[in-house]
Amino acid sequence: WMQCNAHILNSSARVGLSIIGPTTEVLKKVKRIAKFFRKNLKAALVLVREQERLGLKTKMMKVDNKIIWNSAFKMCKRLFDSRDAIQDALVSRDTLNLSRPRPPTLDETEWLILSDIIKVYRPMYQLTKWLSMEKIPSIGLLLPAILNLVNQILAAQPSDRAEIQLMKTAICQDLNSRTQHLTSNLVPELAISLLLDPRAKDFSFITQSELRNTWFMQACSHVLFQEEWVKKNTAKMVI
Repeated sequence: WMQCNAHILNSSARVGLSIIGPTTEVLKKVKRIAKFFRKNLKAALVLVREQERLGLKTKMMKVDNKIIWNSAFKMCKRLFDSRDAIQDALVSRDTLNLSRPRPPTLDETEWLILSDIIKVYRPMYQLTKWLSMEKIPSIGLLLPAILNLVNQILAAQPSDRAEIQLMKTAICQDLNSRTQHLTSNLVPELAISLLLDPRAKDFSFITQSELRNTWFMQACSHVLFQEEWVKKNTAKMVI
């Protein structure tokens, strides 16, 4: 039995968003701005006008929703892509006398933090989309993708801002705890999928040679067991 790993990814993503500090303050401001343009028709029309004037794609803002996968990433990215149009719309006279007061825009440091948040969550968004595909087999690359995400892509770097390091660390720790059932004891279905997938069959994604050999032998034994089971039951059906 295996859990839905797209659900696991998005649960871990939520942990990163809940880290108290500058990132949560930026995300609160982003959500207020997105709601302002989302729930006020006149403000939305002003934003569209500014987007057209600046030659940007005319897109409505998205608002983060905890039960919708990747909604925080989409909210942040869409707002960042329309940064100039949003700043112009927020100081426009047309958005001054509205029932909903205008939210404050982000300062330069906050825009930089938002850019870093988008960089953290983009690979998680892309992996979720890939795992959700119906016509492309993805289980064979599930484990390599998650290990690469935790050990390489989301690994905290010395050049990262302190708040981004905390966010990455929280996501990786939570993701490790949620996927421990995959790495502590290789599930037969996963082992067979790895061995039969030409993109992962050499188990090169495992850096420790001893663990790599152990998993490879486990996968081979699972495949041999399945072959014996098929032969035995096929023979019974023929008889």
